[in-house]
Amino acid sequence: MLNDFTIFLWLLKLGVFINLYFLANTYTLSSSMVDTHILVPARILFAVSAYRCLFPVQYKDNVVFHDSLFSSIFLTRLLATFSEVAFIYQFSHVIRLLNIEHTGWVNVLSWAMILQVVISQRFVWGAILTRQLAFYYYEELGWANIFAINTLTSLYLYLTIDMLGDAEILLRLNLLFGSVYLPWQFIHLAFCVRMPSRVIRWLNRGQE
Repeated sequence: MLNDFTIFLWLLKLGVFINLYFLANTYTLSSSMVDTHILVPARILFAVSAYRCLFPVQYKDNVVFHDSLFSSIFLTRLLATFSEVAFIYQFSHVIRLLNIEHTGWVNVLSWAMILQVVISQRFVWGAILTRQLAFYYYEELGWANIFAINTLTSLYLYLTIDMLGDAEILLRLNLLFGSVYLPWQFIHLAFCVRMPSRVIRWLNRGQE
């Protein structure tokens, strides 16, 4: 019963309408008034998220919810790759926009987020193509690094910018997400480090 996700996966379809609604709203904005570096990644994220809600898959065991060509593991991962790189690029671009004092280390770390997400994509593709599922650990480590950087730079900007304006709620959301996600992720990763052989056996148990 606990392993039956059927109801959850059907409820996931609601995400299709939510993401399409947000996607449609991006087309009501004038391209001349919105930064393209923010608008285009948002459109990619909403479109791919809607697709993944409609055709969910599980990479580890090549499990699909719908027996359809659109449930292709390769296609889904390809779209997810573009989406993940795009929205991390968007995050890093926003950090640089808000870095009005042009603090050097903030800009460097913002670009490091993009480099890290590209590296993480290599690990996830390596896990899928080679079936060495322990590579997922390094992908997760990469996401921890990305959001640690995002949280750190957001905190610095939040504390040092005098007139935040509309950016205040964005930085607060970054800090709220980081305060929840990072402790969980680092505990998870630390547990994996302490028990490497058991974790690797667990990750790779579906290969045989």
